[in-house]
Amino acid sequence: LLQEEIDGKSSFAANLHNKLGVLYDSKRQDLLAIQHYTAALQCYMNWPDTHRNEIAITRHNIAVIQRDLGDYEQACLHLRESLSILSEDEYDLRSQFCSALAETYTKIENWACAREYFQQAIMLATQAKCSTNSVIATYKTKLENVISMMDNITIGNSIQRQT
Repeated sequence: LLQEEIDGKSSFAANLHNKLGVLYDSKRQDLLAIQHYTAALQCYMNWPDTHRNEIAITRHNIAVIQRDLGDYEQACLHLRESLSILSEDEYDLRSQFCSALAETYTKIENWACAREYFQQAIMLATQAKCSTNSVIATYKTKLENVISMMDNITIGNSIQRQT
């Protein structure tokens, strides 16, 4: 076990680190979770063609923690990379990743990007076989909130120009 973990090239080591990342993530031990997700990612990168989804999901998991820690730039970087890795027909994962990216953009009040990614999340979730109506409704509600924020900013700017 130790030798497999040390060489970092086994699928077993990758899965072990990923499971430890999930465990620490659930316990809100963010730095340990990132450490193990990163180790899992490094292992998965030895087989990028056969572990595409694992790479994308691990990047997503890292990004969500980074977003929660306030590292929005790195979170966006990991999420965009995750989206670029997935194949076009991975509608469910891509919709989740677009939603996570939109959520990250709302944190930094980049409303235009948040709107764009929530719209993509809705479109992809509609095409996904396993997305439920409640998931789509949640994305639509979040999109409406973003549009409302954009409208409020536009109204605020208009009022400032009039005074």
